[in-house]
Amino acid sequence: MSLFSFRKPQVVITLQDRGGRFFTDVRDVARKTATHVRSLSELLRLELAEYLAQQVRRIVFFVIAGVMLLIAYLCLCAFACVVLQECLQSWVWAVGIVCLFNLLVGLVALLCGKMCKPGPLAAATRDEIKNDVRCLKILLSDKNENS
Repeated sequence: MSLFSFRKPQVVITLQDRGGRFFTDVRDVARKTATHVRSLSELLRLELAEYLAQQVRRIVFFVIAGVMLLIAYLCLCAFACVVLQECLQSWVWAVGIVCLFNLLVGLVALLCGKMCKPGPLAAATRDEIKNDVRCLKILLSDKNENS
């Protein structure tokens, strides 16, 4: 009788101990997962901030270049009209030829701009998430094989 009563508390203690370890393990996994998600979100935030800073710099340079090129372009068009008028002895033909040239260059620039595609956004974060998914699949497949 004392042997029976002695075993029962041991079984209970063992189950409580295992249950406690299980919840501790679950808590550790949840804590590590939360830490990992915070790290991924921080990486994404840094990548987006860097991308935004690059894009702002590019926009500023493009605006400056656009204004300067527009001024130079207008001067060049005026010069081309004057030179063509001297050669053709007609302002109408000179302006028409300059306009046709502008139209062709504009169409080529429009097609080139349409073909340009931006690079991938947040590539490191995407790669990290793909790696996490691959690792989780491996862990789950190993867990299912061991069960």
